[in-house]
Amino acid sequence: MYALGDGITHDYVLAHMWTNLALAQGTENANEVMEILVNGMTKEDISKAQKMASAWQEKHSSGVGQ
Repeated sequence: MYALGDGITHDYVLAHMWTNLALAQGTENANEVMEILVNGMTKEDISKAQKMASAWQEKHSSGVGQ
């Protein structure tokens, strides 16, 4: 949705963040989506998206398996 601006504001950083999280879960075709995204992003935007994905994962995985 964020990559296409489908009903929301177009945002490659958020699209990358969610795709990164999808990759971590083994979502089919996420690699293909990620390839498309990174071709339209700056290194700074990619870094920001990766940090956001890590922060999201850390926040939402605490207590899992305990």
